[in-house]
Amino acid sequence: MKTKFLSALVITVILLVSCSNEDNTPETNDGHVKFSSGVSANQTKVGGSDGNQWEGNEAIGIYMVETGDVLIAEDAENIKYTTTSTGAAATFTSTTPIYYPVDATQKVDFIAYHPYSGSVSSYVYPINVANQSNQSAIDLMRATANNSGSGYDKTQGVSYVNLAFDHKLTKVIINTTPDTDNGLTQADLANMTVTINGLNTKANYNITTDLLSTPNTVADILTKSTTAGTLYEAIVVPQSFTAGAVTVEFALNNVKSEVFVYEVPATTFAKAEKHTFNVTVQRTGVAVRGTINGWDPVGAVSGTAK
Repeated sequence: MKTKFLSALVITVILLVSCSNEDNTPETNDGHVKFSSGVSANQTKVGGSDGNQWEGNEAIGIYMVETGDVLIAEDAENIKYTTTSTGAAATFTSTTPIYYPVDATQKVDFIAYHPYSGSVSSYVYPINVANQSNQSAIDLMRATANNSGSGYDKTQGVSYVNLAFDHKLTKVIINTTPDTDNGLTQADLANMTVTINGLNTKANYNITTDLLSTPNTVADILTKSTTAGTLYEAIVVPQSFTAGAVTVEFALNNVKSEVFVYEVPATTFAKAEKHTFNVTVQRTGVAVRGTINGWDPVGAVSGTAK
């Protein structure tokens, strides 16, 4: 799914109404919860660098809990909802749909996350960003709704319950151009791969407390080549590192097997940040101009790869 790097993705929860075979029969509330989304161009989508469309293969996990608590209501624990819709709006359905409690005095809240994982246990979501081939599959987000502390019940009728999703990981964008003054052309970058070395790739995220465990498992991250030779992307675990502990390799994969290395300065990758590096590939090295923008601006960096 393409991403617009702004504040939140809104998923709307509405009551599913039932109809008889008579077309003119008024719709009635049966307590069945239906999830849908209508996302405008200036709201966050899941994955990608600059789009705002659902791809039609997303899945989210939903919890219905007792208001003000994390106790599961009606066995609605990590219920998988999926969509086949594409475009700016999507409808989510489930083979095991959620129903409000029959007792209207029992109030409930909602906790949701994306992307869905069957490996979640006791609200702990396992993160692994080593594989960057599918950005949507690793773009962790979370949302809650409690009706301003009052909770929800089956008397909501067809009223909306809005879930605003926030990003929990960090986005890295690398834009590359050739240094034509030193004999390189865009064609020279056609087979280039960009690898981030030295970052931790795993952690655990607690869906209820919104806390991330200490990252672990250092591994090379082969960035996603969104546009070969021009645009590379990665979603990484929030973490801090010292100068030189993390490097970026630009491998041209040409007959000369040219590889240029950029040593990243001391940096903190925080949740919901997007770090953008505009890179000029030079035969004398790679000139890197770094800016951070999008989700939460946090400053700028600069450097040269040799």
